[in-house]
Amino acid sequence: MQNVKNVSLFQALVNAKATGSLKQTEKVEDGALSDRISGGAQGISNYIYNLVKDAVKLNCPVSFVTQLESYILIGNDDLSVKTKKVIVTAPLPVVKNIKFTPELPIEKQTLINSMEMGTVIKCNAIYDRPFWEETGLSGSMVCLDEIVELSVDNSVPGSDRGIITSLIHANRAKELLQLSEHERKEILLKAYANIFGEKALNPIMYIDYSFTNNPWIGGAYSGLFKNGIYSKYGKYLTKPSGNIHWAGTETSTLFKGFMEGVVLSGERVAKEILNQN
Repeated sequence: MQNVKNVSLFQALVNAKATGSLKQTEKVEDGALSDRISGGAQGISNYIYNLVKDAVKLNCPVSFVTQLESYILIGNDDLSVKTKKVIVTAPLPVVKNIKFTPELPIEKQTLINSMEMGTVIKCNAIYDRPFWEETGLSGSMVCLDEIVELSVDNSVPGSDRGIITSLIHANRAKELLQLSEHERKEILLKAYANIFGEKALNPIMYIDYSFTNNPWIGGAYSGLFKNGIYSKYGKYLTKPSGNIHWAGTETSTLFKGFMEGVVLSGERVAKEILNQN
């Protein structure tokens, strides 16, 4: 999420409808946030990688995509590959780092240059036990007066440890990113203590992660367009650019910004390519 002045209201409404409603996107029980993946979401990627690892090149970022008459050349200064089709799944702001020859259609360029990623920090405080349960608290909160506006009990089932996880967005996240991790930790723990008590000041471990500082995604949870862009150019999000096809959660018609949206976009592009052949 960013400053609402910079965000397309139309896109926000479309995203909410794609998940059912605004309320549905925030609900844990019977909502968009109801399930978790045992062992972490990375387990899915690792499983798929092990199935196809002989065909996967890691640590090999793409810097150019050149469409020729009978094939596409894709790669970087150290490696290039010939292929008939290319599927781009990176968020559009990251696509700016790729040189396309010939240039992409002006509509696609407009989308790429008009999207920015949300600023989000994920913070985890790990405790020797979920102490908040001892006083009848849930470990979750929504508090608009604190820099930590949202937290949840993220304790792992079957573990004795207690985990409070917070997601900090937009301008509040930008402010925290100007500080050191130690300074962020102090601010977070004081906010937790205001809600859950003094025991919150003494975790056995603290970890935070900035999606914004990851160069391969540039932010979270998905791309946001400037005002007036989505209504005019949104229909070009999924339109192939020759033999270049576009996937990613922003291109899905359902669950935009969620992992489900990513999967659905992949299924759409697979059908798109198969139907062309």
